[in-house]
Amino acid sequence: MKFPAYGRQLFDARDHGDEPQRVVLVYGDDWYTDGRFPRLAVKPADYIRATLDFRVVSGLPVDVVDRSTDEQYVAIDGVWALYWLGAEVAHWASEVRFMVAAWSEGAGVAPMEIIDAAWGNKSGPQWPLWWSDELNQDYGKRQKQYWTERTKERAAAIGSGVQKSVSMGRAR
Repeated sequence: MKFPAYGRQLFDARDHGDEPQRVVLVYGDDWYTDGRFPRLAVKPADYIRATLDFRVVSGLPVDVVDRSTDEQYVAIDGVWALYWLGAEVAHWASEVRFMVAAWSEGAGVAPMEIIDAAWGNKSGPQWPLWWSDELNQDYGKRQKQYWTERTKERAAAIGSGVQKSVSMGRAR
């Protein structure tokens, strides 16, 4: 297995102690990002399921940005390849959000949590091909841990920056 494009740079940065707040995974040929977060990239024509090593995003939230065109639409086992890609990332990431312009109805790009996409594609008790009970449980645990940690960090940050007024009995 090999890293997706830019995976080695992210691996090296993490190996040297740099833990990004988020990673952007671009799916398409236009790999531009604003540079706020490290990026990974996958070309639709080059994507083959289960050939890329996404362990590099272990424990990190990932935004999967769809930059594919209609001409680049790829189906794997009758399912949009973007779902398979997101599920591969979800095996390691703490959170996976799809960023797809088509879902926002002309209002920019709107995020969709991968679990919402899985539930939306569920048929009765059956998960879609790209999702499973095991992945759902594992991903749910990682996502819960991630949000618990973020909530504690935010509470600590707020608590350290708030002065309490003894006379008024409330925060100022």
